[in-house]
Amino acid sequence: MKLTEQKSYLLIFTMLIAVILLSACDGSSDVTNDSSSVTINVAGVKGGAVYIDSVTPKVTLSGNVDNNYLIQITLDGVAYEQSTEISSIGEHTLVIKVKDSDGIVVETKSITFEISDSLDSISALAFPTAEGAGANTIGGRGGDVYVVTNLNDSGEGSLRYGIEQSDDPRTIVFAVSGTIHLKSQLNIKNGDLTIAGQTAPGDGICVANYGTVINANNVIIRFMRFRLGDATNSKPEVDSLWVNQSENVILDHVSASWSIDETLSVSESDNVTIQYSIISQSLNNSYHHKGEHGYGSLVRGEQGAEYTFHHNLWAHHNNRTPRPGNYLSYQEDSVGLYADFENNVIYNWGGSHGAYNADKDSVSHYNFINNYFKSGPDSSSKSYIFYEQAAKAEGYFAGNSLDEDEPSDPYSLVKYSFKNLFGQSESAIISEYKQTSKFIIGNVAVTLERADEAYDNVLASAGAFPRDDVDIRIINDVKDGTGNIIDSQEEVGGWPELESTTAPTDTDQDGMPDSWESNHGLNFNDSSDASTDQNQDGYTNLEEYLNYRADKLLNS
Repeated sequence: MKLTEQKSYLLIFTMLIAVILLSACDGSSDVTNDSSSVTINVAGVKGGAVYIDSVTPKVTLSGNVDNNYLIQITLDGVAYEQSTEISSIGEHTLVIKVKDSDGIVVETKSITFEISDSLDSISALAFPTAEGAGANTIGGRGGDVYVVTNLNDSGEGSLRYGIEQSDDPRTIVFAVSGTIHLKSQLNIKNGDLTIAGQTAPGDGICVANYGTVINANNVIIRFMRFRLGDATNSKPEVDSLWVNQSENVILDHVSASWSIDETLSVSESDNVTIQYSIISQSLNNSYHHKGEHGYGSLVRGEQGAEYTFHHNLWAHHNNRTPRPGNYLSYQEDSVGLYADFENNVIYNWGGSHGAYNADKDSVSHYNFINNYFKSGPDSSSKSYIFYEQAAKAEGYFAGNSLDEDEPSDPYSLVKYSFKNLFGQSESAIISEYKQTSKFIIGNVAVTLERADEAYDNVLASAGAFPRDDVDIRIINDVKDGTGNIIDSQEEVGGWPELESTTAPTDTDQDGMPDSWESNHGLNFNDSSDASTDQNQDGYTNLEEYLNYRADKLLNS
């Protein structure tokens, strides 16, 4: 069984030797030297990661490079020929040295990694249905448990207190349902965190009034709603939910809406998955200083960052559904973003298109595979699915449907407009842009469906459950071809009331109800059993309960 595949994208540099650049960085810092200004970039190997079968490291140099430099690579102390697969089981050390014309070593980089023939040595996924670049996130696994007991903005028992009061691994569960009306932005700065919205008794949790920003590593959020709105009149030009400068994040069955900037965005991060979420109805003409700014998702990354968006619904946005790109120019970043958009549903964008890249001189790579685009009342009758303005970008488009039509030429759904051709003809740039094979992004592949199958699946399963009136209305809009882009949440009734029921008894406050513990041979007077793994499957006993709760919500 293979856990990861090598990137298919190859870029040949004219140097003394041919070096090959693949899409993923190794996750460790580049080693640089002021005198040589050379940086060693490695792809195909992630330091410390566990792989199945084999890995093939690829090396390139950037910076002040001339033809007098030589690269010397050793594997476990023995000379290694680049592009040779490494398949022997165990730990390996790869050392890359750059020598100048006098044979003096000016740069060195060392990476230690492991190859395993068994999944036993691999941590369990974030949860069994986790896929894509963020699937290996473990959140608060094995750590403390914090119980949210009220809907206050702050103070003991509040969601904010649970997020901010510790930087130890922790899982946040809920003994209450309802809407949390924030009094200021909710900042997640302490990682190793799981927020388990599926545990809320009743209708679930909504975070309102101010945005939520994830600026931390190793975060899992499931079954939560983030609905910003304009009620504070404080002109907070923020997303409802923003993943910024974070690594290893997965958002699953999240509902986000009513933003005054983008609704759910990811930027300057790595190893992120957004799956089975509803990203809907940004506020178009609200308090943003630029005027109309009702956008879906800004998806920017650099230096080999990997993001996966699959089985999500974007609905009723003026634009950016989604908008991938890269903040850095191609001179600053020759590796770029790797973003995967598979099996999403996109409905009622404003004008002729919703998805585009306008970072004209940056490097980005993306898959758009088997997505279902459906124009709506605010969409132009002459629509296309993507507007490409970045001459340094590359795209793989396949199986996408626009208004129930899947053309034989998948790139006929893409429009191009390049202001800077970088000395090439437009036809040459377009030819290089059109990729013949997908970029392999993330260690866990998305379970791919046809676009029409994904449409049914997303409408049945995306978003926070149990669904509130907002998501029910959005789903019906997509089905019926109705609804529109809005300027205020008041146009559609505002925040619905989320009722809470009595939380099940949890004597030891370990996140698992007494009844669950009794039925599974655990001790409801001993909180320590939450962090143990009774059946040795990689998930703690608490995670087994959280996964059960998620399945129950989706199947009820």
